[in-house]
Amino acid sequence: MSKGAKVTLIVIAAVVVVFGGATVGITLWLRSQGGLDGLADKAEHAMQDGREFARDGHVQDECLAGALAAHADCRGIRCAVSAQLWARGCLDVAPITEGLCDDVPGPLRILESAKWQLDKCEGLGHGSDRTCQQTVSVVQQYCDERR
Repeated sequence: MSKGAKVTLIVIAAVVVVFGGATVGITLWLRSQGGLDGLADKAEHAMQDGREFARDGHVQDECLAGALAAHADCRGIRCAVSAQLWARGCLDVAPITEGLCDDVPGPLRILESAKWQLDKCEGLGHGSDRTCQQTVSVVQQYCDERR
């Protein structure tokens, strides 16, 4: 067998191993989360919690702080997504805060968005926390949809 054929087979085998490992990892993670139905239930629960927070008399300005407080002891991608859904549920139901979107850059303005997210998280006392930045991006999406 030629050297080129051996290299090709090794590359193909490596790709198969990587994809197989990823498939096993994703399957195990989904099972630990209760499957796709479990993830959907958790997502709906997070949005419902945000809506209830808003219905308890909180305004849109309080949605970010509420979402971050509700997920303060939680880390990782699942928690970040849950905080985002919580914030979105709150923003959709809470009474409108005049001026909420005045200084919010569009999500496609990358450098301005990054600075705005960092500044907003600093103001909320979360510094450079990635969960905060990802949650704050929900406000950008919300404002962008209303422009």
